[in-house]
Amino acid sequence: MARLAKMRKRIFEVIELSDGNDKVSRFYDVVMMCAIVISLIPLAFKEINTLFLAIDYVTAAIFVIDYLLRFITADYKLGKVWEDRKTNKSSGGG
Repeated sequence: MARLAKMRKRIFEVIELSDGNDKVSRFYDVVMMCAIVISLIPLAFKEINTLFLAIDYVTAAIFVIDYLLRFITADYKLGKVWEDRKTNKSSGGG
């Protein structure tokens, strides 16, 4: 079970905490930015062809996987939010 938690933590670090020194995180960010830009290409044309359909399917799959990874690791982000709120309340803020 600890191995799964460790893997989820690493996934969270890659998709949420972009560290300039983390090559995997940087690669993930570049892939996601490219997917976003490439997904816009079919929208620039009126006709539909197999290339544009392939682009739509592939980029949609990438976005679904990204969403699922974020959903799977959401408790790490929520934990950080809750910790920030607790710290804020105890220090008299918010």
